[in-house]
Amino acid sequence: MSINLYQIHIQTTEKDKVEKMLVHYLEQQTNNRSVIIQLVEKTSINFFTHEIPTMFAVSIQHEGWVTVLHDSFDHLNELTEMLSNFFNTMVIHALGQSTVDNYYLSVYQHGILLRVISYEDDNVEVEQKGRPFSFEKLPIGKNIGTDSVPSYVFDYNEMQSFCLHFQVDLLSDVTELNEQWMIIQYERTNPSPTNRRLTLMSKLFDKFKLK
Repeated sequence: MSINLYQIHIQTTEKDKVEKMLVHYLEQQTNNRSVIIQLVEKTSINFFTHEIPTMFAVSIQHEGWVTVLHDSFDHLNELTEMLSNFFNTMVIHALGQSTVDNYYLSVYQHGILLRVISYEDDNVEVEQKGRPFSFEKLPIGKNIGTDSVPSYVFDYNEMQSFCLHFQVDLLSDVTELNEQWMIIQYERTNPSPTNRRLTLMSKLFDKFKLK
């Protein structure tokens, strides 16, 4: 089974403010192109399809955290730093694809980058930045070699173990979105009557946009 991670976790309960920031962020990426918001109706995310995200799904999946899914394959450092700075809190960004063994994990606190751990299958070692947290075991990653000739990897299991220290379960099933998720995405070129109604919702939403 393929494991795909495209998650941002913000340690806050202010879900509405997170949604407003994401609307603002998408608009800024394409010179104020219209953005719509809607409650999901049983759908899924087409992950890893864009460098600049075109879609977010927002929900509360873990107590004290807002979870954001996205369709971008980028590290989204600007966005995660902005969210961490605005809410003055911790933000965790997890990206990963088990089919190609590429993984990336970043942690921001109060807008400051604390930790980055990344691994690609063609690398000879796990790359990292920042000071390890107290719960981390060194060397970083899982030894798939021998004691005499170690070889360390950092995969979705290692990412999961890392994030569970913050009560964030990366491997909970979010592939099929349900009514708990709010979708934020670019407006289609020719919106359906339903989407026209949602566009009106977005216009009403505009007056609450962040400055």
